[in-house]
Amino acid sequence: MKKSDTSVKILLFIICAVIFMYHLGSALPIIESEKFYYQSVKEMFARHDWITPYYQGQFRFQKPILFYWLVSLSYLVFGVTNFGVRFPSALFGVLSVIFTFNIGRKLFDRKTGLAAAGILATTLIFFMYSRYA
Repeated sequence: MKKSDTSVKILLFIICAVIFMYHLGSALPIIESEKFYYQSVKEMFARHDWITPYYQGQFRFQKPILFYWLVSLSYLVFGVTNFGVRFPSALFGVLSVIFTFNIGRKLFDRKTGLAAAGILATTLIFFMYSRYA
């Protein structure tokens, strides 16, 4: 990997992180799933049960446990806030843009990798879901 590719990745990371995380915690939960994650992780903390997710006292096995763990870790770092519940999605959105650049660069060239990363980062639905829990 060239030094300039590392610079591009760092620049992509910074730009996407600023854009994807801008006012991340300022809005109320927008989509229904955010409420499930928010409450389920709060119940994980209250029960000290890190294996079985609950929502309003009922088992919640519709989603894999990894996301609940990531939100739990985010809660430990940022507190039980809207930012805390959305941070893992935003972080993985940023990392997806970097990954897309890597794939485009390896399969084609640097210019294609940048174009693919730019297209992904500016796709409205990807941007929106990168900001939701």
